Amino acid sequence: MYIYLGGGAVVSGGEIVGIFDADNCSAAKTTRAFLRERERRRELTAVADGQPRYFVVTASPRGERTYFTQSKPRRSY
Repeated sequence: MYIYLGGGAVVSGGEIVGIFDADNCSAAKTTRAFLRERERRRELTAVADGQPRYFVVTASPRGERTYFTQSKPRRSY
């Protein structure tokens, strides 16, 4: 199964570590530190314009990646 993140980005469902609501999670200091570190490592990708509503954390043999998206990710077959 594949998950469509928006902006043409699709990831394998098996690579997803978590899908997080950016409004609820971004207030925590640990979450902000996590996202800053991802940005510093260039492992952060915005797949939609505007204010992100969700962030999706993925891990695969190719590496780890975090995506910002405006819409809730949905399944794609």
